[in-house]
Amino acid sequence: MITTRLKNTSCLPLAGFAGFLVASLTAPLHADIVNAVASGEGFTTGTIWGEENPPSSANDYFAGSYRVETPSGTTDYTFGGKSLTLNGSGVLAFRGSGVVTIEDFRFGGTSGQIQNWSNNLARLAGKITVTSYGIINPTNNRTIEISSLIQGTGYLNIRNGTVQLTSANTYSGGTDIVFNSNGNGRLEALADGALGTGKVRLLDSGVSLKLSGGITHDYINDNADLQLHADLAAGAVELSFVGTDIIGRLSLDGGASWITSGTYGSLTSDAQHKLAVFSGDGILQVGAAIPEASASVLIVALGTVCATLGFRRRRCPG
Repeated sequence: MITTRLKNTSCLPLAGFAGFLVASLTAPLHADIVNAVASGEGFTTGTIWGEENPPSSANDYFAGSYRVETPSGTTDYTFGGKSLTLNGSGVLAFRGSGVVTIEDFRFGGTSGQIQNWSNNLARLAGKITVTSYGIINPTNNRTIEISSLIQGTGYLNIRNGTVQLTSANTYSGGTDIVFNSNGNGRLEALADGALGTGKVRLLDSGVSLKLSGGITHDYINDNADLQLHADLAAGAVELSFVGTDIIGRLSLDGGASWITSGTYGSLTSDAQHKLAVFSGDGILQVGAAIPEASASVLIVALGTVCATLGFRRRRCPG
């Protein structure tokens, strides 16, 4: 007797739906764009955002021309959105003294600013991407401490107050320290690699730079230029470390001419060239030098050559 088994086709539509449901649930979610529509506190409320909800990790947030304020008080806050971008003339304004963490903060335009509107130290953590131009403007000679990793091809503009960089960074566009109508910029690089890989320029006579707190004292990239305004005040470049930081080139006249070798430091340092514009014990070595170990090897090699050629010892190095 031959038995024929028929396929059960009644379950196929249900199986297909189940597969679709699983695929839908496991597919990556795409973030929505939410634009600011007003200025104000934008961390715990939705009043400044177009969707009128507090920031959500499902969305990317854009400030446009508006001001996004942090909450006041001493509590630490983390921005709830997937990212926050200053894509126009927008401002991230600190109102409190707690640590503010933004996991993906972006300077997406040419006029966005980070400002400190409190009378306390403002502290920013997380990650910053600079694609073109980022302004850090503490305002009224206040201070902003940034422990965020700063990356990207853009450059930073430091003005009107003190900016402290406390992490190693990789941004490559360079750093300008300038004066604006409300005050001079001061930059404190407080970790090795804090100034990224680009040039550092002190563009006005009243600005200042401090290098301190590192382990290897590699604050400025070995191949980067340091350009100093010709009329900087005495001690404006504080080399507050013990050791040597290698840089690519040095200009003491605003970029009109460049120095490519030698060591430079304060009047009390051990540098070859002692200048009043520097203070502290640190030394800037312009251009790479032959390490002592290499020099010793060279002397030994020359001595061997002399011995081989039969020269008398007194005519050989060593």
